[in-house]
Amino acid sequence: MRAKVNGPNRTSLLDWAFPVVAGAIFVVLFIVANPVVTAWFDNISFANAPTPERVIAWGLAGIIIWPLLRIHVLRLGQPVSRRRATVQKVGLINARSVTRALILFNVIFAAQTLMDVGYLWGGVRLPDGMTYATYAHRGAYPLMATALLAGGFALVAQTWLDGRVMRGLLLVWIVQTLILVMSSILRLALNVDGLPARVTLGVRPEHLLLADGPADLTVTPTMIENTGAECYITFDLAGISLTAKVPGRMDEDTLDRIGLNVATTALSLFDIDTDERINRP
Repeated sequence: MRAKVNGPNRTSLLDWAFPVVAGAIFVVLFIVANPVVTAWFDNISFANAPTPERVIAWGLAGIIIWPLLRIHVLRLGQPVSRRRATVQKVGLINARSVTRALILFNVIFAAQTLMDVGYLWGGVRLPDGMTYATYAHRGAYPLMATALLAGGFALVAQTWLDGRVMRGLLLVWIVQTLILVMSSILRLALNVDGLPARVTLGVRPEHLLLADGPADLTVTPTMIENTGAECYITFDLAGISLTAKVPGRMDEDTLDRIGLNVATTALSLFDIDTDERINRP
């Protein structure tokens, strides 16, 4: 696509047309895919936004004032040149517009990549009221669509590559696109069976049973307490203190390792962010 322009200002404006439009598309896709950013936009208040009448008034004032600020460009004291203005053909997609697009796209993708690395892999705390399940499940397919558009642009941009800087920008953007694909795959994996991204495993003391043969857990008791026909065995597992409730009595002074089996059918899963129980099939 080509357009006829007169002067450097219009040329520069056309060079920004493609990066701005394509960048806006990527921003919209990232907003749809990222509930954190969506929440930010939802919290924006337009109560104090200027009315349409005031915007029109400001625009008219700008149209009137702008020529007065550029009187020196008019060269009123110089004779009028009779040289004909040159007409230059400039494509909307060219080396300059591709360079601007790569810079803008890298910045946009870097913002999304940093948020994904922080929330999905780094364990950064989400805003209040938002769960990791919501963040992970929301954007898998929009991010896939973004990656496909990014790949298409990467193919088109190769025609306009000029110099090491542009090749470097394209390489960085391809790496960010690959990270985006990995993030999409991770989100899809977290979406399997509709489970949240992080869960808490709940097990009652009576669901930890003494093992007669092979054991699921082999632990060293930190305390044994006999209470009538039952015995409570306290032990540490991965830094967490757990208690097993078993029938019978045991030597309260023993330090021998004991084997325990877990009644897996009685286990419960809870959403770590909402503390709600997850119904399993």
